[in-house]
Amino acid sequence: MAATLAIFIIRSLISLLLGGAHLYFVILCFGFVSSINPLPDWLLSTPALQGSALLMLSIADLLLHVLLAIPAVVAMLYLHAQLRRYHLALLTLPILAFALNSLWQSFTVRHELDLTYLSYINTLVPVFALVLVGMLALKYFGHINANPPPALR
Repeated sequence: MAATLAIFIIRSLISLLLGGAHLYFVILCFGFVSSINPLPDWLLSTPALQGSALLMLSIADLLLHVLLAIPAVVAMLYLHAQLRRYHLALLTLPILAFALNSLWQSFTVRHELDLTYLSYINTLVPVFALVLVGMLALKYFGHINANPPPALR
């Protein structure tokens, strides 16, 4: 019983650490992508696309977040076969805390900046992408056994 509880706690901590690593990975990738991405300059230099530039950048960010969520979700699938939704919730917890903090910071400076509703929604895009990829993985790859049987001799 104690060994089972210890394994459960260790797997839960691994899920939280994996979520923190995913958050760090996303921050690093977006820092790199923002330095080489020509899309914002192109959208702002084209007069016909200036009005919808934030929407197009939001869609591009969502697609990039979906791609960045795949490695974290694949690692989560190998943690425990029965408690995958629990581990997905723990995986999402660090990035949700970061997104809510960013949302709160945006809300406190709303009078100083001209923010739209899409600006507030964009802070929750990483959480949405991680949950979306996680739920799709659980639906389509949930039958995969986390502990495969030993190889045949």
